[in-house]
Amino acid sequence: MSGSNGDLRVADHAPPAEAARGDAARALFIVEPAWLTSPESHPRREAWLLKCRVALRDALAARGLPLPVRTGEAVDGPGRGFSDDLDR
Repeated sequence: MSGSNGDLRVADHAPPAEAARGDAARALFIVEPAWLTSPESHPRREAWLLKCRVALRDALAARGLPLPVRTGEAVDGPGRGFSDDLDR
């Protein structure tokens, strides 16, 4: 996902496309609990995001990349062991 705008594109979005060209591309989908209780969150938006996550998972799987899902604050990721989760 790119930033906080819900951008889950794979094929035409530069950052994931460039990362996939390298040997060490990894993906991680983080569900932030704060977002689920924010004004931006709504059952329809959550359903849409889940549908997009499934499509992203399938698109990445076609490229040989798994899409692990973790819960936590994205800004805390590297210091909280999210990077370790990528190897699972």
